Amino acid sequence: MPKEVKQKSGLARGLNAGHHDTQRQGLEWKDWRHGHAHITASHRRPTHTPLRHLMEQSLHKSNALTCLSSLQKVTPRQPAPRVSRTKGHLSKRTAFVRDIVKEVAGLAPYERRVVELLRNSKDKRARKLAKRRLGTFGRAKRKVDEMTNYIAESRRAGH
Repeated sequence: MPKEVKQKSGLARGLNAGHHDTQRQGLEWKDWRHGHAHITASHRRPTHTPLRHLMEQSLHKSNALTCLSSLQKVTPRQPAPRVSRTKGHLSKRTAFVRDIVKEVAGLAPYERRVVELLRNSKDKRARKLAKRRLGTFGRAKRKVDEMTNYIAESRRAGH
């Protein structure tokens, strides 16, 4: 009993243009991959048309891409965001836990010194101290801004 071949639709059908997936002009696709396609001069390169020539960006009423060979509308994929892209993103829970720890434990000794320097309007010295403790000037600027916000909050709270 022969195996049923699933009918392709959309972009795949238009690109293959009547050829089977793994065959082009009588040669197996793996032959092209391994460099064994030296049978005749006409078979030196795959003869199918590249994707960019078959596709045109055209805005129809349905805002879909059109495949020229089959003239069938194909909607673009909407892939889910990758988990690997979220690295370094601060979650709500982590921010909450850090806030509680900061509230309970208080400031680090160098942070207290930075706050003291900021209260005496020695911003440059505060940045230099933070840079020595944290390693980079960008981190130091962020820390000094954080300490400035801390001072403003403590003034609002009345301490």
